[in-house]
Amino acid sequence: HSRHVFHLDLKPDNILVSGFSEVFVIDWGLAQVEGRDETKGMVEVASETGATSISLSDEEGHRVLGTPGYMAPEQWAGNPERFLASTDVFGLGGILYYILYGTPPCLPKGVTRKAVEAYTCEHPPTPGDLRAGIFARGERVADDRRDSLRRLEAVCMRALQRGQDARYQSVEAMIVDLREWLRATTF
Repeated sequence: HSRHVFHLDLKPDNILVSGFSEVFVIDWGLAQVEGRDETKGMVEVASETGATSISLSDEEGHRVLGTPGYMAPEQWAGNPERFLASTDVFGLGGILYYILYGTPPCLPKGVTRKAVEAYTCEHPPTPGDLRAGIFARGERVADDRRDSLRRLEAVCMRALQRGQDARYQSVEAMIVDLREWLRATTF
C-alpha cells in the first residue's frame, strides 16, 4: 500500500509462510494501482485462468473482481474507484475470520451475474462461535483465553465492517491492534 497498489484478492490461498516464517503474498493478478482503473484488461485474463477468483463485467462498466468468500462490499458493487486500502483490510479480516471460524466470512450462492447483483456480503455470524479447530477437540477454553480471543475477534470484526469508513483505514492501523493483542495475550 505504500506504493498505492491494492491486491484485491487476499485470501488464505494467496498467503504463503516459508520455513523461516517469512510471509509472502502471491497472485497479484487482480491488483490495481490507486486512482487507475486497470481492471479492463484483467477481466479477460482472470476469467480465462479458471481460478477461484471471479471477474464479471457489464455494459455500464461495473467489474466484480475477487474471490467471493473474501470480497469486500465495494468489490461486489463493481466500482473500481472505491477500491482502497480498506478493501484489502477487509480481505485480511476475512483471512483472520477463516482462522478463527474455519469458514470464509461471506458465502454467496453461485457466481452468476444474477447472483452477484442480488448478493452483498452480510456481516459475518455472531462473534463468540470460534471454530473447534483452534483448540483440541473437547478442550474447554479457559476464561483468560476466552477474553483474549474476544479481543482478537473484535479486531477481525472491525476489519470486516460493511462500510469502508468503519474499517481500519490501513493495514498498519490493523497491525497496531494485532500487536497490542499479542502483547496482552497470555497463551
